[in-house]
Amino acid sequence: MGELRASDGTDYIAMPLPFSDGQVHSLALATDRFEGFSTASLGQTFEAVLAMGRFYEVLTLRRNATVLFDTYLGSRTGQQVLNGLTHRGDREDIRAVILYCDLRDSTTLL
Repeated sequence: MGELRASDGTDYIAMPLPFSDGQVHSLALATDRFEGFSTASLGQTFEAVLAMGRFYEVLTLRRNATVLFDTYLGSRTGQQVLNGLTHRGDREDIRAVILYCDLRDSTTLL
């Protein structure tokens, strides 16, 4: 709140932001208008919070899926999967190198 006040913030509001799976996140808004938030603008925000929740839910799911696919498939392949560019039997030729080495005689442990 001190940071908000230092940047001439005059009003702050936080409200629940429900997701369709039952999770409840939060939406925080601030203004530097001298009068703060009007009752009408707060009412409009409250009415729109369900739609905003769905919007942010989709963004959150997309971000999580992107991180997951980038981690396990690589960024290029992950994006192809997210964009629906995969069909059964699809393949892609890539140039790759496989390195096999015996680290300090570790094959004798087998």
